[in-house]
Amino acid sequence: MTSIDLTKTISQLVKEIPRSEAVFRKFNIDTRFAPNLLVTEICAMHGLSLQDLVRELEEIGRETKFLDEKILAGYGIPELIGYILFTHHAYLEKELPRLEELFGEAVLDDGAAHSELLELAPLFKGFKDSMLWHMKEEEKHLFPFFLLMVGGKSPSPALDEEGIQNLIHLFESEDEEIRLDLDRLRNRTRSYHIPEGVGRAYRDLFHGLGLMEFELNRHVRVENQILFPKVLAAEIAMLKREKDASRVTASTST
Repeated sequence: MTSIDLTKTISQLVKEIPRSEAVFRKFNIDTRFAPNLLVTEICAMHGLSLQDLVRELEEIGRETKFLDEKILAGYGIPELIGYILFTHHAYLEKELPRLEELFGEAVLDDGAAHSELLELAPLFKGFKDSMLWHMKEEEKHLFPFFLLMVGGKSPSPALDEEGIQNLIHLFESEDEEIRLDLDRLRNRTRSYHIPEGVGRAYRDLFHGLGLMEFELNRHVRVENQILFPKVLAAEIAMLKREKDASRVTASTST
């Protein structure tokens, strides 16, 4: 998750995250007249919710790390894989265990008054385990397969165009199952609604779940709508070249 450094002034935050100025405007904060104040100070002066302001700043901060999808569409397959690994996989590998820890803290702090946490914790654990396993499978098998193919080496001579499509469809189906698990979690939490009077862990947990869902939707979209179509097109082109080369070899030998 993108953390907002509350020791930095508003002008410093706007310089680092230009789009944060729109968030400040939404909260009726004129950055021209409060450039040297901290976020905590401006919230105290105007009676604003620090939690709500920081949440929106974090969402904008995370979004600025994403490259525009039109730019990603111009990337080659190796660059796209690197982007997915370092932008999305790295984030989820750290964030999912953190959220699981928050679930434990929230159950201890608020489980007696909010029994829904006892039901949600195992649901999240199942989602987390599935997501981490899915990413490891991509890293161990799917992405190396794609990179070999781009290098001009047929990863599996037995795989034809239909076989590649089926392989991609398998991972797309896993993506869809994971998203359905997340839909169930969101529905059970009323879209991560934070009840009044709950503790810090409960608030941080539900805030983090909302950001994580935003991240995951982007992650899946980059894979399914940009990477996988590029891979399929590249594999079809490679198979065609191999067939053409075989025909040339056969004609010259006769």
